[in-house]
This record gives sequence, structure tokens and C-alpha cells, in this order.
Amino acid sequence: SKAGEAAPLLDCLLRNGGLSKAQTAQAARLHASAMYLLSTDSNEHSRAAARSVEYARECHDPSLLASALLESARAGVETGNEAMVTRAHDEVQQIAQAQSPPAIAFHADAYCSYYTLDPGRAVRAAENAVSARSTNAEIAELGLAYNGLGNCRTALCPLTAAQEAYLESLEISRRIGDDCRISIVCSNLAASHLLLGEFSKAIEYGEESRTVGMRAPVQPALIRTL
Repeated sequence: SKAGEAAPLLDCLLRNGGLSKAQTAQAARLHASAMYLLSTDSNEHSRAAARSVEYARECHDPSLLASALLESARAGVETGNEAMVTRAHDEVQQIAQAQSPPAIAFHADAYCSYYTLDPGRAVRAAENAVSARSTNAEIAELGLAYNGLGNCRTALCPLTAAQEAYLESLEISRRIGDDCRISIVCSNLAASHLLLGEFSKAIEYGEESRTVGMRAPVQPALIRTL
């Protein structure tokens, strides 16, 4: 990830205008994601996420809107704003239940369900996200979906099934060389092995998470690996 380099460029694009509505919505969502990765100001991330939703609404594109709503929900989780998460979730569910919903809508539904303490729904939505991502060529997004499925399964406690999902995500992350994602998935695997009492494997994955995370340009969850 090169969020530090991307954020000012995206901010400049949004300030200068000249983009189409869809391009503006995409730039706003990417800028909000960069604010999250940089982890410098939660309130700034919330404002950026709200702006991305506003722009996405103007496009009448379910995929753009679901992506922006996911970023809004993440900002709500980050700042402890439960109402923000709930609002995003309500709208995401409408998109996910529509005809031919985009894969990101299932991912966003799983994320919101996980943080609003509905692990059963979260697992179902995460499984739908993996299924939808498996039918296209977005390999990085499939890796993200598998990691999300692992998290949701962990919340529901079938830990071996969670590890299977994490290992799928780890294989994809290694294939594309995403150090940030490798570190995050290894951290999740370490936690799952710890819960199972498999301490040597937990240490192995924890050490890999720390090592890889420290060389990654950005790893917002790195503090959990130290």
C-alpha cells in the first residue's frame, strides 16, 4: 500500500474537479481508504467516508455506493459511532438483496453484521462475498473476502473452518506480494491457533505477521502483532 503517496494526489484531484461523477466517487472512496490506512485522524477519515457516500449516491451505481458505505461503516467502527454503522448497514442490506448485487455489497454486509454482533448473518454474507468474488478476476478482492470469512467464522467459533479461509487468503496475498495483507492474515491465524491452544503455531504466525508487517509501507493493525 502507498496510502501516504496517494492521499495528497487524490485530495488534489477532488479539489481541482474535472472528473466524471463516477471518477469523483471512486477518488473519494480511495481517499477515504487512504485516510484509514494512514490512521492519523479518525475524524478526518469519517469526513472523507461521508463525502465518498455523498458522491457515490449521485452515480446511481450499486457497486460504487456499496464500496462507499463499507468505508462509512469502517469509519463508524473506528470512531465508536454505532449509528453510523447501522445507517450504512441498513442501506447495504438493500443493495445486497436487490437483483444481481455487486460482490462488495455482500462484503459490506458481512463487515457490518460482524460489528453489530450478528455472526450468523456475517458468515452467510461473507460466504456470498467469496462466491461472488470467485466468479471474476479480482484476485486481490477474493483474498480480502476469504480473510473476512475467516473473521466471521471465528466469531461463530468453528475455528478450523476459519483457518481454512485464512489460509486461502494468505495464499492469495503471498501470490500478489501484499505485505500488509500477509501480516494481517498471519495475525488472524496466530489468534485462531491461540484460541485452539496450538501455541507453537500461534507463535510462528505471530512472528511472521510482525516481520512482514514491519517491512510493509502501511499496516494499520501492526500494533496487534508486536
